[in-house]
Amino acid sequence: MKKTALASAIALALISASGTSVWAVTTTVGGTVISDRDEVAAGGIVNLALLGLDAQGAVDKQSGSMIMVTVKSDQCDIVGGSSSPTGEPTTTPDSNRLGEGQFASATRYVTLDQGNGKVFLQCPPSARGTETIEVSFQEKIPVSGGGFEFKNITSPMTKEITITPPVTDPGGLNIKSFKPTPSDPRGKMDCTPSGIMGDTCTEPDNGIWGEMTAGVAGGQIEVWAQNQQAAGEITVTVTHTTEMPELKQTYKAEMVQGRAMVTLDSAITKAGEYYIEATMKGFDGNSVRSVYADKLKVWSTGVPAGLKLWSAKNRIAKADFTAFPFPDNQISQGATVQAQLLDAFGNATTPCAPAKDLATGMTTCTMTPMDINLSIQDSKGVASNSALNLYIPAGSPDGKAIARTNDLILGNQKDELLTPVATTPVSTTPGTTPVVTTTVSTTSLVATASGANGTPIGSIAASNPLEIMVVPTSLGVTVQPAFLEDHLAGEEFEAIMVKVLNNKGQLHVDANNNPIRPQGDIAIRNLYTGEESSAYPDSNNVVRALFKKATDDHGEYLVYDRAGNYGQIWIQAGAITAAAATQAEFHNAHGQVLTDIVPTQITPDKKYYTLLPEVAFVLEDEWGNPETPIGAATTGFVFGESSNGQVLYNTREGTHGIPGRLEFFDNSGIPSLIAIRYDAMGANQFAGQDAISLNFTKPGKKNLTLTTTIPAYQGLVKIESYLDEDTIPVNSEVALTVETLDDKDNLFVEPDPNQPTNVKLTVNGQAADNITPKSVTEIQWKEKQLTEMECQTVGGTFTNGLCTTMQALTAEQCQLIKGALMNDRCMQMTTMPVVSGQTLNFSDTGGRKVFVVSAGANEGQFSLTFDAMGTPTTPVPSVPVTTTRTIKVGQTVPDCVKDPTTCQNEQACENTQSIWSDNQCFLGNEIVSADTTNPNYPDPKNEGDASFKGGIRNLTQNGEIFDPKPTQPITLGDKVGVACNIKVDEEHQGKPADILVAAVHLPVAGKDPVYPKGYEWYMVRHCREVQGENSPCPSIGWIPDVLPSDAQGNPYLPALEPLESVANLPKYYTVRAYVGNIPYVGEYQAYCGYMMTEGKDKGKIIYNGDPIDFNVVENK
Repeated sequence: MKKTALASAIALALISASGTSVWAVTTTVGGTVISDRDEVAAGGIVNLALLGLDAQGAVDKQSGSMIMVTVKSDQCDIVGGSSSPTGEPTTTPDSNRLGEGQFASATRYVTLDQGNGKVFLQCPPSARGTETIEVSFQEKIPVSGGGFEFKNITSPMTKEITITPPVTDPGGLNIKSFKPTPSDPRGKMDCTPSGIMGDTCTEPDNGIWGEMTAGVAGGQIEVWAQNQQAAGEITVTVTHTTEMPELKQTYKAEMVQGRAMVTLDSAITKAGEYYIEATMKGFDGNSVRSVYADKLKVWSTGVPAGLKLWSAKNRIAKADFTAFPFPDNQISQGATVQAQLLDAFGNATTPCAPAKDLATGMTTCTMTPMDINLSIQDSKGVASNSALNLYIPAGSPDGKAIARTNDLILGNQKDELLTPVATTPVSTTPGTTPVVTTTVSTTSLVATASGANGTPIGSIAASNPLEIMVVPTSLGVTVQPAFLEDHLAGEEFEAIMVKVLNNKGQLHVDANNNPIRPQGDIAIRNLYTGEESSAYPDSNNVVRALFKKATDDHGEYLVYDRAGNYGQIWIQAGAITAAAATQAEFHNAHGQVLTDIVPTQITPDKKYYTLLPEVAFVLEDEWGNPETPIGAATTGFVFGESSNGQVLYNTREGTHGIPGRLEFFDNSGIPSLIAIRYDAMGANQFAGQDAISLNFTKPGKKNLTLTTTIPAYQGLVKIESYLDEDTIPVNSEVALTVETLDDKDNLFVEPDPNQPTNVKLTVNGQAADNITPKSVTEIQWKEKQLTEMECQTVGGTFTNGLCTTMQALTAEQCQLIKGALMNDRCMQMTTMPVVSGQTLNFSDTGGRKVFVVSAGANEGQFSLTFDAMGTPTTPVPSVPVTTTRTIKVGQTVPDCVKDPTTCQNEQACENTQSIWSDNQCFLGNEIVSADTTNPNYPDPKNEGDASFKGGIRNLTQNGEIFDPKPTQPITLGDKVGVACNIKVDEEHQGKPADILVAAVHLPVAGKDPVYPKGYEWYMVRHCREVQGENSPCPSIGWIPDVLPSDAQGNPYLPALEPLESVANLPKYYTVRAYVGNIPYVGEYQAYCGYMMTEGKDKGKIIYNGDPIDFNVVENK
């Protein structure tokens, strides 16, 4: 038999124990990860390029299948891709397609787009040490009937990122905005401009005034730092202006990239005004301004839930109205009783029950307007149940009760107090004064609410009992002439003369008709400040007083004996005013005392200013009362001195300041102030701490020294670019981050908002540059403005071009509308192509730009140079500020190509021209030659660039390679696998063909089987027989069969049936010729190949010209 005859035979079939396998369609055999930096400060961002590679080490743009990358991080948040391996959580037609990602602990899934994918890591301020990112590349294969199967392309690979401590110097903190939860019926948003690029707030710079409803969670307070690299723990304190400790709430948040968002819980339940203050761990400063406070107004819920009864008095006399008119009407002064609606948190409220219409943003009352009648009953029977006839009118603006008849006073009219209160004899002895005791009663007044028809309103709880002690006698108070005038704090004076009145309004006397003197100290309490002054009456029953708190023109007082024997008396007298100032302090808007003042940010003309508003100077007396009224006559003048700066007066006079004054004498919106100006550049440049002396002209006022620290300024010092690899693959897209930096490595932008920070980009210019990048594109993130359709997608309400949602968007909702959640904001990426020679303004991105660099299809080198250009106010530095990033483009050989035995799936294994067997990748030795034939018409021997690898592997002996010419024979009974991998001729890839398999058996003489010709040809063909229980065709879909041969020993090719027909030949195709035991000894020669079925090469067969040749021997 001729060798050429054998070589013209075609052999080999795709055989699988489980049936015909799916053809490999992907050419992606590996992957790599390239980051823009391998070291980042906590709170920073690392961009990752996820690159699928083909067998040549280039990014595989023609993979032919869906490649998914799994990214895992322990410490950092991953932004981009999807939270689910099955695809984006969307109902759109492309719901099975994963997001291709974005450049910027969780697991995210990213689908490669022409071999490229992008995510970024946002590492929280608490992250430290080495963060190991785990990345796996997989093929995502649809499964019939729905769902997907995932096959590994690579083993998990790791990328280490060193996380250094965060930048904890914010340069200054600013309460940027308050945003109420959209459903808050009384929520009101407010913001303040920050001066930072990208800030869209157009409100006046006069502090935050946000509004919310008590107990409503979800409001958000946004904090910005001047330094946009700042990261760390932010504490936001919300303190009631009464400064009661129980009304103070503290919230923590992480600042990232100079921004933090605090979400309020439902703990803020007390109505009133609150100060908002932000501090940062490691930073000696806060967000409080010197003039304008950041405040949060908290409203009651507007839903009545209870009632409150109260009175300034807790002790009154029961007058005997049979003696009316009284000699002294103070005996019947009684007590004013007030009633108030309360919400569920005990706040005074109105009868409204407000609700917000999300479509219009309008708040309306939902409670039907009606009068609320109050029934005030005394369970002790001390007061008449009809003494107080009160109601709360429909639409009451404050929820307070008024009198329907009579007045709000208990005890000033006959029969309002019922229980006898008198002196009662206890025992008598002839010739002695009777011993008496005093009967005292106490009310227990409770208010309940009812409607117009008297039906109780069950939703409004009754008030707590109001207890007022009723006694038979009262103090009588005469305001002394001195107390009719205002008095200075700390000044003692004769205030009142006191006496005791009996229940008839007469001077109370003993049995000997001697006036009874009040016993013990007499207290005088100012009803505005709550301050008490008490003293024992002198021999003339005159009580002296001394008050230390100024009363702000309020002169209402309550007089009572500390022993609690007599009815209390309300009086009107003079006010208490501040005494002469003895000390000067500098306060911020929250009333906190400051001694060190932070200067402003540097101005466009390269100046620093330390600003001292007039209103922040507080002159106080020794009791802490601020001096009033404000003006030259009372507070005098203040002058400033500085050894290192120039003192300027932004005041009406222009030569001095008036302590405590607040006025605006021009249209700048800047309050009157003293400014100390420091030169940041030039001959008078100053940096360091300066002492500012403030001198006050009013006698008795102490001078004040404040300090300020002026930072050194050097402007733009360097430009840095970040890319952690010098060589990137062909066709790759990677992120390159470029930063303009000052001398402290902080991001630098021109102080003048009207001047750009210009940097020129030059592509190439280095001696070795020989290629040009395909493209360079800048990416920017901006807060996403939702369209009406997007608003509906996230369940919002679209009105007047704006989308309102009940809660802040989640990461999943943001992903639904093609955004990415960053710092609790849904952001959208925009792209802008840039070209060589273009001038880029780094001010518009805060000193940092991220570029996507597309390598292109050619190997070589290119460079990107960034040069500072200067501005009219900042010339080009004498020492050039520039950086050049040289990037080489080449092959990044995947691990699977370096060592095919590490390939993780059949497709990757085939693409390295190796053999996938038993879920492993095995090397196949090269089959020396390829050959061609065409039985249809003469054809020159032209196999193109086709090649073959493979052979036989002894499965029983755990062979490690498929060898076409094994040196060791196969023992009869050993299980073997016969396979080859065909690299298809490039001209035939993607075209239809038949897969053909043939083998010849040369038996050993004298051994079975005995062939008539001494040999026999076989083929492995597809099953044309109907499969079934009695069918000769097995369920695996193929069967060996005899292949006829001619007299010369050549197989008869017209009789050769295909194993399978392929519609599109892939680049690599693996054929498994046989798996099992060889039943006969002898020599075997096997062939595999394909025959073109269409086109100019129709009928052309390409096969392994040198057979897979092995021997089977008997057991020894």
